[in-house]
Amino acid sequence: MQMHGPLLPAAVAARILGFSGTDALRQARIRHRLPIPMFPIKGRRGWFASTAAVAAWLEQTVGPNVIDPFATEEAVSEAALQRGEGVAER
Repeated sequence: MQMHGPLLPAAVAARILGFSGTDALRQARIRHRLPIPMFPIKGRRGWFASTAAVAAWLEQTVGPNVIDPFATEEAVSEAALQRGEGVAER
């Protein structure tokens, strides 16, 4: 939520959910095949998803040990050490 706030626009939701683009997301929404609810907002264009719903879906789908794509290598190594995993030699 720090990056996007409580709502995600369709373009961001499509990327996170793994769709090739907003057209693919739209087709899935029309066919009732989305794993999360999306909704329009009066006075704004497009469709939106709750950041909390997307985060819950992500955790359910890939688990809680997802590495932050914006984390530095040092932060990733430190997190692995804290979990007791150690870091493999390169």
